[in-house]
Amino acid sequence: NLGWILFRQGRVKTAIGFYEDVLALGPHSVARFNLGLAYLVDGDVIRARATYALGVRLHGAIEARRIGAVADLEKIGRLPEHAVVAQTILNELWPETTSNRP
Repeated sequence: NLGWILFRQGRVKTAIGFYEDVLALGPHSVARFNLGLAYLVDGDVIRARATYALGVRLHGAIEARRIGAVADLEKIGRLPEHAVVAQTILNELWPETTSNRP
């Protein structure tokens, strides 16, 4: 999708705007979890955590796994600058995941 392309190009703020526009139209699991990831990369920890939590409440933890949101969060968490926040989100929302342990 366009938001993911923008995100992968490093145009994180533009991707955030895109995801926010999509979500203004209605619930969308991929856009919600990708928005959380974009907020995290942009350094907005509070919004990242809140967006992931809302995504789990609205769409479910299983849906997040199914669409790859958990894998994306684990991957970004391998980067030192995002490791602590990503690990915190994983532990809070997917505590059963053994792969998210340090």
